[in-house]
Amino acid sequence: MHDQWESTIVALDRLMTEVENAATASAFEQQ
Repeated sequence: MHDQWESTIVALDRLMTEVENAATASAFEQQ
């Protein structure tokens, strides 16, 4: 159970990083 939570948190963390990178790239392109 603990391991499942840990992997879920890691996956969410990676997803957030991907979203931030995409948003940054998008904002950069618009300037």
